[in-house]
Amino acid sequence: MRLLPGAKQPLRLWEWTGAAFGVAGTFLISLNSGYASHGFSCYLVSNLAWLHYAKVSQQPGLLGMNLVYMGLTLNGLYQHILS
Repeated sequence: MRLLPGAKQPLRLWEWTGAAFGVAGTFLISLNSGYASHGFSCYLVSNLAWLHYAKVSQQPGLLGMNLVYMGLTLNGLYQHILS
């Protein structure tokens, strides 16, 4: 497991949390049923994990991309909660 100086959690935990919740969110949305809001909630957890991973591992491209994804996720949650 990779650890950066000063990091308390292994980066692999954040990496795999982001990946797993991203896949779970995609699966829930792909069901085309009433689970889309749960899918967007999984995306939000994924975004937060990837943001932490990108910040700690100093990857500005990944950080920027996930900031945009988080905005889109929040929009999706907003749209599905209102409908």
